[in-house]
Amino acid sequence: MHATIDELRSELAEMRSRIAKLEAGATNAPDRPLRSRRQVLKLAGAAVAGAAAAAAGIAGTAVAGIAASGGNLILGHSRDTLDGNVADLATELDYTGTANVGATFLAQAGTPSSPAAATFPAALAGWTDLAVMPNGVYGFSNVARGGGVVAFNGSNAVGGGPGLYAESRRGYAGQFVVPPGGCSHLYLEPTGTAGAPAPGGHESGELYVDSNGVLYYFNNGAFRAIGGSPGGITTMLSAPIRLLETRVAYEDPSAGQTKPHRKLNNNETFDLPITGQAIGGISVPAGAKAVIGNVTVTGAASAGYLTLYPSGVTRPNTSSVSYGVATTAANGVTVGLSAVGRMAIYCYAQSDVIFDVAGYVM
Repeated sequence: MHATIDELRSELAEMRSRIAKLEAGATNAPDRPLRSRRQVLKLAGAAVAGAAAAAAGIAGTAVAGIAASGGNLILGHSRDTLDGNVADLATELDYTGTANVGATFLAQAGTPSSPAAATFPAALAGWTDLAVMPNGVYGFSNVARGGGVVAFNGSNAVGGGPGLYAESRRGYAGQFVVPPGGCSHLYLEPTGTAGAPAPGGHESGELYVDSNGVLYYFNNGAFRAIGGSPGGITTMLSAPIRLLETRVAYEDPSAGQTKPHRKLNNNETFDLPITGQAIGGISVPAGAKAVIGNVTVTGAASAGYLTLYPSGVTRPNTSSVSYGVATTAANGVTVGLSAVGRMAIYCYAQSDVIFDVAGYVM
């Protein structure tokens, strides 16, 4: 190292001599100002610092960037290799040591953090405690399909670390803002295969989108579809609720229950609201595509049947439950709902009808 510094000192002396000759022979000011002696000395000093850094583990031949008077000084080196960075003018700062120094490059604003070695175990780190400069690291891109900040984890280990990790002690770990005209707060790019992956190596809280656009959530050792599934997502209520009661003696005082105060008549089609009808704080939410429940018929004057189907469509030629004279019959059903969350009940022969809801399909 001493030999390297001696060589640099010799080069520095030669540079001073050349500068003196140039200044003595200059007759006209050039169109573009030359670097001042102070700037050149800064560059030479940077080279000395680079040599010292090499001995400490910062590898590479130091080639200092241009530093304006009173401005920041950029240390690094340029190289054209096969490591992925082939830009001849790229400035790099490489750390080849084995000790954890905290960060290869740490940019600070405000009170110096003086972090411990384990505080910023990163190649690049940012620190700030200034309200006027609130961002530790900021990225910006004005290129279509470009990214302001790109994160990538190239490890092939199963269950490896994330490409991007964010943590907040009191706020949001991640906050996403969509300006006017933006697409969405978050985009999960679909994979190339349909269905959820095998559960091995996955952890609770993971989200996964397959090639069909179905969104899966991993919990209790398995992926479960939570959105976009053609078959819908089934949810059971915390407790069953009775949304229709035609028997006056058994009516619920809740406003969420439909109470016609009479039997359904022969050949009557009764329109029953399903979504948003709360009983004891329990209801089927708006947007449900189907309802899961149980239909009961009692006190019929003659044999008949009920057909349950979405309101507003042509009645299908099917039966949801059949009944005889003065009998009680029940059947479990899953019935589609109209766009506004309503269901139709066709009654062939006059009878009392009860409809209980246990769940729904989104």
